[in-house]
Amino acid sequence: MNKFKLTDEFRMFNGEKLFRIQALKDFGDVKKGDLGGFLKSEKNLSQQFNAWIYDNAHVCDNAWIYDNAHVCDNAQVYGNSRVSNYASIYDDAHVCDNAHVYDNAHVFGNAHVYDNAHVFGNTHVYGNSRVYDNAQISNNAHVCCKARVYDNAHVCGKAHVCGKARVCGKARVYDNAQIYGNAQIYGNAQIYGNAQIYDNVKVYDDVKVFDNKLLYGDGHV
Repeated sequence: MNKFKLTDEFRMFNGEKLFRIQALKDFGDVKKGDLGGFLKSEKNLSQQFNAWIYDNAHVCDNAWIYDNAHVCDNAQVYGNSRVSNYASIYDDAHVCDNAHVYDNAHVFGNAHVYDNAHVFGNTHVYGNSRVYDNAQISNNAHVCCKARVYDNAHVCGKAHVCGKARVCGKARVYDNAQIYGNAQIYGNAQIYGNAQIYDNVKVYDDVKVFDNKLLYGDGHV
């Protein structure tokens, strides 16, 4: 038996008609008869397990929500993106293009994840942050405020990238490293251990910053 159907209630989104969904049976925290968010078609949401679209969230194009993933509030998931496992997309967050958010990852606030980016593990991407290109955010990392992670950069471990920081190129930020302020990490730079980079510091090329190193001010490394 299917777990949901499309109702006659609809909204227009980017020139497409999206239909509100309604549960046909109890599952997870959803009860039979509950109304959910809006889909372009039944292909946007798996009929199996506990995945659900709540509130006024929109899912359209070829986007697919499956496993036990949740999309809530006013979040938007579109393009060819995927949200799976126990991932949650909420508030006003956007996930689009070919992005994939999975495991226990949370994307919320006004955060955007797009292009071919992957966000997974127990990560949190929030605020007005952006993760795009082929960037990966994994493990227990946090990307927040107005931070940008892009190109082929990877932020993982328990690392935090916040403020207006930029991590790009093939840079790696991991362990307990913290990047914030207007710091820029790019090239093949690696920041790890308990290192902290902030203010207007730029770290690039093949430089490695690790242990308890603290860099701040306007310097270049």
